[in-house]
Amino acid sequence: MKGEATIVAKGRRAFPYLKVATLPALIIVVLLALGCATAPGGRGHICLPSITSDGSGGAIVAYEVFENDDLRSTYVQRIGAGGHKLWGEKGVLLYTARGTTVCPKTLTDGSGGAIILWHAWQERREVLAQRFDSKGLALWQEDGVPILPGPEVYCRKAICDDSGGIIIYGSKKGKGYIKRIDSKGNFLWAKDTSSICSKASHIAEMASDNSGGVIIILTSRFGTFAQRIDSEGNILWGESGLQVCNYGTYKPGVISDSSGGAIIVWAHRERTKEGQQISSIYTQRVGAEGNILWQQGGLCVCSSSQLPLGYPRIVSDGSGGAIITWMTHNDLYVQRLDPEGNVLWSEDGIRVQGSEGPQSSSYRVVADGSGGAILVFEKRSGRVPERGKPIYAQRIDAEGRNCWGPNGVLVSPGYWGFTMPPVVSEDGLGGVIVSWTAGTPFYTGLTYIQRINAEGERMWGDKGILLTP
Repeated sequence: MKGEATIVAKGRRAFPYLKVATLPALIIVVLLALGCATAPGGRGHICLPSITSDGSGGAIVAYEVFENDDLRSTYVQRIGAGGHKLWGEKGVLLYTARGTTVCPKTLTDGSGGAIILWHAWQERREVLAQRFDSKGLALWQEDGVPILPGPEVYCRKAICDDSGGIIIYGSKKGKGYIKRIDSKGNFLWAKDTSSICSKASHIAEMASDNSGGVIIILTSRFGTFAQRIDSEGNILWGESGLQVCNYGTYKPGVISDSSGGAIIVWAHRERTKEGQQISSIYTQRVGAEGNILWQQGGLCVCSSSQLPLGYPRIVSDGSGGAIITWMTHNDLYVQRLDPEGNVLWSEDGIRVQGSEGPQSSSYRVVADGSGGAILVFEKRSGRVPERGKPIYAQRIDAEGRNCWGPNGVLVSPGYWGFTMPPVVSEDGLGGVIVSWTAGTPFYTGLTYIQRINAEGERMWGDKGILLTP
């Protein structure tokens, strides 16, 4: 896939080059960016479930239930490693609201519990957070801690601070904020995003620095930048941050390098003198002191003048390196790099078996904890259009081998009506936990959850566990 050419112009963004098969598919992709989707013929929009590992082979999931035509409730449930509901039949009630809701965010607290963030738009019009322990008991104030007071507030990003608390990026009336909240729900510090980097204010992604701080990726017309804020709220990498590349990037990804720095991935388009378009996946590692560690401008992972490459994802390999995935029209690919930026698998990456066919940008990836990764993706079935796309998973081990057969493992067969894109979490034991919502034009919002172990076996029945009562 690698192409050699003289570059004379660089586009500012690597927008996706994917064919849109149907208008409903395009509508779903757009609404997914807002954290929700609309059911064809159903009762308004659906909130996708939100999931995190409990660290013991199970998961904590927040999901929505339609109580009647306008009233909907969100519950938090813990599923044990054996597939049992541990917090009652429905789970713990998080909130009830009428009309439009925004999907909650679920983060591990590192102690078998979780922190949930949600938007209280109807009454208090603010962003709230609540922490639950491993038994489902609420640890913060009864109605949740107000993270962002309203109105016109949004929680854009949130990560764990590795100490039982969280770091969030939110906005209010177009103005951005970074805040850290400790394990007891107390505010430790807050920053206006305009003070983080003088050359960019749009925060594209965040990752923990593994010391209670955060590494932030920002984009603008001046380029893509990285900035680090320590556990006390101090800005470490200068007024303008660290320039990663001299053009803006579209949906970059970032992970901690486990040494106070980060590894970043992004897609990019560029055009030759002859008018040929080159599509590439780039990566860069930055050190704890804010220094570039790999090739200036980024290390090219894969490049092609024939195939469009887009939607990269990144997870840690557990050894200071990274596993990077990307997609073309018809396949998913994966590559592993060591801490020095050396490619460990085949030059153009490993094709993910079972991913053949038109791809969706909603594919997910988690680390397997042993130097490999697990990818979860949808496949168009080729059957009646009303049938939802089946969901599959494939594991790539530390040596770059496809472990779960030529077709991957079937997670969900797809349901008549629609199946919403999956959400995933590692299970802490080398496998993956997948949750999804399915429905029909006449009924909306059945949420399921399934665990696939490290050997590729479905652990919670052939169809998974139905969460919706």
